[in-house]
Amino acid sequence: MTATWGYDAPPSDLSGFTIYMEGEPVADIKDPAARTYTGEIPERDGKTCYTIDAYDAAGGRSPQSPCYYLDPVPGSPGNFRIEMIVDVTVAPPK
Repeated sequence: MTATWGYDAPPSDLSGFTIYMEGEPVADIKDPAARTYTGEIPERDGKTCYTIDAYDAAGGRSPQSPCYYLDPVPGSPGNFRIEMIVDVTVAPPK
């Protein structure tokens, strides 16, 4: 899977991003300058929700993005590209 994302005016303490599949983390990107992730994501049958959030050094996280649904046609190739837009309003840790 390749996921690309963008956002406006990132906070100076941004540390990275997490990609989720059905609410479970499947990729952690520890580069605050990253705008692309390419890597292996576990396969699922049927329509699947992917989200992404941003986090800061203190452990605060932005809200997760809206679901980006992937519903591959049976027999389709196994690589997909998902584009996401992230709201990076990072909340202080609780």
